Amino acid sequence: MRTNNGTYRHLRRNLDLPGHAHELTFSNFHGYKLLSKDRTRQWLVDALERARRIHEFEILAYVVMPEHAHVLLRPIHDDYKISAIKKSIKQPVGARAVNFLIRENSHWLERLTMERPGGKIERHFWQVGGGYDRNMTSPQALRAAIDYIHANPVRRGLVAQPCDWVWSSALWWEGIDDVPLAMDAPASLDPQTPDSCEHPRRPPKALPAVCGPPPVRLWHPRRPLLPFRGEERALCASAPSASESRTSG
Repeated sequence: MRTNNGTYRHLRRNLDLPGHAHELTFSNFHGYKLLSKDRTRQWLVDALERARRIHEFEILAYVVMPEHAHVLLRPIHDDYKISAIKKSIKQPVGARAVNFLIRENSHWLERLTMERPGGKIERHFWQVGGGYDRNMTSPQALRAAIDYIHANPVRRGLVAQPCDWVWSSALWWEGIDDVPLAMDAPASLDPQTPDSCEHPRRPPKALPAVCGPPPVRLWHPRRPLLPFRGEERALCASAPSASESRTSG
C-alpha cells in the first residue's frame, strides 16, 4: 500500500482460522533496543498476561529480546481476531513507554516521533508494518517453533543455554514455576513416550535438561483477571493516540 508520503507499507493478511496457533514477532521501531531493560520487558509480560485473559488464548512460548519479541499463542475459541489480540498486547506497552519517556523528559522521545503530512505527530514504540504472523497447526511445527523461540538468546550469544535467559518460556518448559510468565501446556504437545512423566512440560527433543528436574505436575494458569492499577490506567488513557505504536499488524 502506498502511503501519503510516497513510501510503501506492507500489509499482511491476518488468517483467523479455527484451531490455528500463531507465531508472532513484534519488532521495535527502527530496530532500537527498547526492550533491553527489565522495566519494558515486564510491561510486555504484563500485557501478554492481560490480553490472554481478555481474548482467551493459550500462550505456548515467548521470548523478549533487546529489540524484538516472539510469541507463540493459540486462541481457545474458533471465533477470534488475531489483529485484535496483537493490538491488545502491543498498545499498552507503547502507551506505558511513551508516557514514561514524557515524564522522564528523555531524548528517546524525539527518536520515536514522526510527523505525518499535514503535521500529525505520531510516536512509535513498535516498528511500522505488517510484522510476522505465521499460522500453524501440527504438533511438529509447534515444537519446532518453541525450540526456535527459546534458542534466540543463545544464537545471539547472550547466554550459553536457553534456560539462562529469564525473559522467555524456556524455564517454564523445564519445570520451573518461579518465572515472569507461565505458559499453557496443551495436550497436543505432551510427549507420547513411556517416560513422559519425567518431563511433563517439555516437548520431545526440545531442550536439554539444564535447569534441574521439573516437578511432575502441570500448571494451567486460569487466575481471575486483574485490573490495571489506577496509575497504569491513567497512563494508557492519557497517551497520545499514536502511542498505540501503530502495531505491526
